[in-house]
This record gives sequence, C-alpha cells and structure tokens, in this order.
Amino acid sequence: MMRGNDQFTLQLRQLRSALEQCGEHSLVRGLDAGMEMPSEGRGLRGKVESALVQLGEEQLRTRLVNPRTATWVAAFKRWRQEGS
Repeated sequence: MMRGNDQFTLQLRQLRSALEQCGEHSLVRGLDAGMEMPSEGRGLRGKVESALVQLGEEQLRTRLVNPRTATWVAAFKRWRQEGS
C-alpha cells in the first residue's frame, strides 16, 4: 500500500488535501481508494498517473490551473519516463 513517504505519496496527499478543501468529496474518495492500492498494483497506479498527467495537461492547455499544476504534471511525466 502507498503509506510511505515517497514523493508520489506525498504529492497525492497534497492533491487530496486540495480536493478536500474544494469540497470535491467524490474525488477525495477515489483518491483514497487509489492510495490504498497495493504497491504490487504498479500497473494500475501507472494508469492513475497517466490519467492525472492528461488531466493536468488539459488544465495547462486551458489555463485552469493553480501554481502547482505544472510541477506535478512534470513529476508524473518524469516518473513515467524513469519507470518509477
């Protein structure tokens, strides 16, 4: 399970906090489920990361972003390229 302090987990926790503050409770529940995913489910986590990259890229394209969006999109892309 993703309970460690790796960068992926920390960034997901930040995303969760932001979603919760925005009242996006259904997204928070989905994120919680993803964070509970076993580590050996890396292929599934990769799908989540890809979906987040696509979402972030669309936000960047339409300029509907907060200051951290470009940072987490770049991090997910880098992890995907590195195979992390």
